[in-house]
Amino acid sequence: MHNPVLGIDTSNYRTSAAAYDPETGEYQNCGRLLDVPAGAIGLRQSDALFQHTLHLHEQVGRLPEGLKPRAVGVSTRPRAVEGSYMPCFLAGENAARTAAQLLGVPLFPCSHQQGHLAAAALSAGQLRLLDGEFFAWHLSGGTSELLHVRAGADGLPNAERIGGTTDLAAGQLIDRCGQLLGLAFPAGAALDQLQQICTAPVKAYRPKVKDCEFSLSGMQNQVEALAKKGAPPETVARFTVETILNAVAEATAQALAQAKLPVLCAGGVMSCTLLQERLSARFGCAFATPELSGDNAVGAAVLAARQLRACSASGGALPLHPAPTRRAVLRGQRQRG
Repeated sequence: MHNPVLGIDTSNYRTSAAAYDPETGEYQNCGRLLDVPAGAIGLRQSDALFQHTLHLHEQVGRLPEGLKPRAVGVSTRPRAVEGSYMPCFLAGENAARTAAQLLGVPLFPCSHQQGHLAAAALSAGQLRLLDGEFFAWHLSGGTSELLHVRAGADGLPNAERIGGTTDLAAGQLIDRCGQLLGLAFPAGAALDQLQQICTAPVKAYRPKVKDCEFSLSGMQNQVEALAKKGAPPETVARFTVETILNAVAEATAQALAQAKLPVLCAGGVMSCTLLQERLSARFGCAFATPELSGDNAVGAAVLAARQLRACSASGGALPLHPAPTRRAVLRGQRQRG
C-alpha cells in the first residue's frame, strides 16, 4: 500500500485496526473478537474497555510493516447523535490520538455506525452511494435502525433514523436464541448455519410494522415457546431469522413507498444468508461481504480518507490533533466532580 489511511475501531464486540489505500481501494482489516464467558450474552463496558486496551496493539501490529499513514480515522461513539456514548470507544480514540500526534498526521473521528455504512459501501463496490442519498439498514447486536442517509460536505454520511425496532435489537434476539440453543456468543454465524439446514416449512411470526417501526421484544417469548414444544434447533433458528426478515422487509417496503432510493445493508446481522437472498431478490439491496458486515476498522479508514479529500478540496486546515468533543469534556468534568 502507498500512503494508506489507518483506521481503528473498538466496539463492544471486536477490537480492530485497518489500513486502506483510497487510490487503489485495497485494504487490510485485522480484528479480534472480545472474549465472552461461556453462556454469557455480552460484556460489561469495563470488561470490554479492558480487553481493547490489552489487545489493540496486537491488531495494529498485524498490519503490513513499514506503513506510513497519511491520516488516522477512529470511531469515537456508537452513533452521530447527541448523547451517544460507550466507554469501550475510549480505548481506540486514545490510541488514535496518540498515533496521529506522533506521526504528525491529521486525525478524523467518526461514529461506529458511520463506519459500518462506509465499510458496507466499499465492500459492495458502491462507494458512490456515500456521495448521494440512500436508505440503509444497520442491524447488529445493539442496533436495528433503518436510516435515511445523505452525503455531508465534510465527507461523512449524515444518517437520520426513520425506522427499525422500538425495543429489542435484531442481534439481541439472535444472541438470546443462540443462548437458548447452546451456541457460543455472538451467535449470528452459528445460527445462520443452523437455519440453512432447516428443510421443514416454518411459519414465522410477522411483527406489526407501522411507519417503518416494529417491536421484537415479544419474539423472545415466541422463540422460547417453540423450543419448549420440542422443535428442532434448526427450526427454532429459521423461525427467528424469518421473523426478523419479515419485519425488515415490510419496513423496507414502507420506506421505498415514500422514496425510490438505493438500499444498503450493514451490520453483522445482515451477513445472514437468508436475509441477503430475500432482500436482494425483492428490493435489490446491496450488502457487504461477511468480513465487513460485522464490526471493523475499515469504515473508519474509508471515512478518514474522504474527510481528508474534503479538507484538501476546500483548502481548510487539517485537524492534526482535534480536541475531544465538548460532550466528552463535560462528562469528564462531571465524573471528576
